[in-house]
Amino acid sequence: MQPMSAFAKSHAATNTLELSPPGKTRDNIELLTSLIRETTKSDKDTTRSRAVMTYCAMVGAISMARAVSDKELSREILKTVTRRLKNSAS
Repeated sequence: MQPMSAFAKSHAATNTLELSPPGKTRDNIELLTSLIRETTKSDKDTTRSRAVMTYCAMVGAISMARAVSDKELSREILKTVTRRLKNSAS
């Protein structure tokens, strides 16, 4: 069974999603915010916005890379998002 099929089947059976604790997500975004703030001279709102976008891109890339069964595509997803995030930071 493919990973997404298993996820969909599990979700359909329980009709719930296992969510990340909001404090953990908030802490991770705060960490990214402080790291971005140290390397840029952006205002607070811009820095926070970049941190949220970066965090979501990283989590999304990892989720998608795990969801596909093709290892080459999985690597491409991770490398592409990594490269784009690095380019946007400079």
